[in-house]
Amino acid sequence: MVPMMPRVLAVAILSVSLAVGCTARMGDLVIVSSHSVNVSPEPLRAGAEGQDCAYRFLPILLGGLPIGKWVPNIEDAMDRAIETTPDGNLLTNVVMYQTVWSVILMNGTCLKVRGDVGVER
Repeated sequence: MVPMMPRVLAVAILSVSLAVGCTARMGDLVIVSSHSVNVSPEPLRAGAEGQDCAYRFLPILLGGLPIGKWVPNIEDAMDRAIETTPDGNLLTNVVMYQTVWSVILMNGTCLKVRGDVGVER
């Protein structure tokens, strides 16, 4: 019979060696607040949405092979929301969503932004 301690040590080493992580820059926000502030843009359109996604093939192998880009960018999602309205140049009342999905050999991450498009007065 094998002593219990080497098994526990082997499982611990295997678990640590399989743990991976990463950090990605998601974008730059010019003005951000989680509280009410006195900003008075001229409203143009309510409920505009934009999103940016990244997809990976074989995600288990070294983080996967990107199909396009590695990670979605929050700036691109915001720009797409603003571009839905001609003359718009800012978003107010912004809500951000992240969706992550996985199917056997592929996974994806999408960032979606919803807000009111306005123009600076």
